[in-house]
Amino acid sequence: MRRIIGLLLALCLIIALFTGCAKEPVINEIAPKELSEEQRDIVDLLSDSSREILLYDYSAQGAYTSAEFWVEIYRDGKLSDTVAGIKSYGDQPKAFSGQLAVSIEYRNGLRFSFVEARDGSRISSVGEYGEIYDPSLARAYGPISAPVEIVPGKEIVLYSTLYSNGSIRAFSDLQSYADDPGLLAEYPYAILIKCKFE
Repeated sequence: MRRIIGLLLALCLIIALFTGCAKEPVINEIAPKELSEEQRDIVDLLSDSSREILLYDYSAQGAYTSAEFWVEIYRDGKLSDTVAGIKSYGDQPKAFSGQLAVSIEYRNGLRFSFVEARDGSRISSVGEYGEIYDPSLARAYGPISAPVEIVPGKEIVLYSTLYSNGSIRAFSDLQSYADDPGLLAEYPYAILIKCKFE
């Protein structure tokens, strides 16, 4: 009888170790939004040669009081302007999870629009039209392609556009530009969309 009770207790301990005691992993990242094929078709339908639409999901499971998203313009590797963005605040430090949509328009100039959705509410910002850099130049552009870890206070590059009158050496890891903005010096004009959680 002792043996049976001992085996049952051991079995219960093993089951508890593999089920009830497992911690869920903490996810602190921002990533391109995963879309179904139908959703991707809709985004592609709304995007054309004069507009790009970028969608992201983020989860910051620490004690954060703000999330900020903005656009930086570089000329010859030097930051020349911050043209659009949004910053959301919380009353108390808490975890943030939400979505971000960015629209980049190239019609009557260059304009950025942001919409952030979090905790059942939305905030948005639409920038003014600014000048488009010489559209005859070569352009390499695109968003992050994989999740990027959120570190409190660290800037994350979500998207880049690089203009050049020669060849373009673009990095697949856009975080290279956040870590070393000097890499932008070889381009007469560059655009970075960034974010930061604090």
